[in-house]
Amino acid sequence: MANMHLLSRVGTWHRVVCHVPIPNINNAAGINYRTACVNAGLATVSVLPSGDGTAGTIGVTEVAALASGALVERVVLLDVTQGGTVTTAGAIGAFLDEFYAQLVSDVQEELQARLSQFGRLR
Repeated sequence: MANMHLLSRVGTWHRVVCHVPIPNINNAAGINYRTACVNAGLATVSVLPSGDGTAGTIGVTEVAALASGALVERVVLLDVTQGGTVTTAGAIGAFLDEFYAQLVSDVQEELQARLSQFGRLR
């Protein structure tokens, strides 16, 4: 299962589909964040076509993870060469890994804040 799918390119910018894991923990209201994502309408259908997870497609495992709230999808435009300063395959890979790690942190933090009280009853 891929974390990032690099798609079309315009100039130095690539359309990138990122799959961010959602922690299997409960919020302050005792609701699992994955359940909260689903019930809040944040679990999505992928923008990628169905397939085996290669060549710009999404595999059945990823589809199920999106539907269950275990993953959320983010689509970003990203200059993978950083204005031409990152040019080798290894350096581009390192940049993508760093970008993805920061994106995961940001998305998880945002969703946990947004859904911290989701499902609380009084």
